[in-house]
Amino acid sequence: MSSRTVYLGRDSNITYQLLDSGIVKDLSNLSQIDLVFSSAVRVTAQSGAVTPIDFTTNTDRMVLKIGGQSIGAGSYPNVKVMVYDGDNPDGLVWGTISLEVKANPYTGS
Repeated sequence: MSSRTVYLGRDSNITYQLLDSGIVKDLSNLSQIDLVFSSAVRVTAQSGAVTPIDFTTNTDRMVLKIGGQSIGAGSYPNVKVMVYDGDNPDGLVWGTISLEVKANPYTGS
């Protein structure tokens, strides 16, 4: 899996589609999506929100809008994608994605 890059403080939107047996999953029934970077770093979005994870505007994809989040710069090869719905109120680990978080190229922070 190739890593995608997020620049802190920039609009670095990244789009993913969740697949179930190769078929695009409809996300309209989800109540929440979490990205778990580590035990101390988690990004959460509720249904209806358009940041930091938008799975409402287009229910066949999730768009990460996490450049403004408090995530330390570094390599995160195994960010867990957790989804929540009525059948999985405690969250289901859908899979992992690889993200590279870099400092703002204009400010260095």
